[in-house]
Amino acid sequence: LHIEGVKFSPDARLLATAGADDVVNLWDVATQKELGGMSGHKESAQGLAFSPDGSLLASASFDGSVRFLRIATGKVESPLTGIPEGCSGVAFSPDGRTLAVACEDGTVRLWNLATRREVAVLKHGEAPLRFVVFSSDGQTLVSVGENGTMRFWDAPSPADL
Repeated sequence: LHIEGVKFSPDARLLATAGADDVVNLWDVATQKELGGMSGHKESAQGLAFSPDGSLLASASFDGSVRFLRIATGKVESPLTGIPEGCSGVAFSPDGRTLAVACEDGTVRLWNLATRREVAVLKHGEAPLRFVVFSSDGQTLVSVGENGTMRFWDAPSPADL
């Protein structure tokens, strides 16, 4: 199995892996046993992010989908729709209300998770983006391009979204 992404939960008890087989698996770190996961991406799942409270796992795929797994129930929730193909980076804001998605078209797209609506598009440049991350205080957002460029953004406040 070719692993494309890996992420620990905030409490480090769970590990999520995303594979080239389009499946996201969840693992118990203590027992090293697979707990299940989710499928449904049509292309490789790469970007993974746990919500700050560890209750939700997001996965981004080059197929233009971001899917969610509710950890407590194992239920797959409705995906975000309207994302362009080629998005592979994903990050929750520290308050868990906003999701940032890094895309191949050189944009970072911000989504309000309560409404499941895109609320902002930030243009990094022409290079495809691979990673996006919020600072722990939520004040800064950083995007990283395939060509090694980094862009620092003042993260919008929840009131602005």
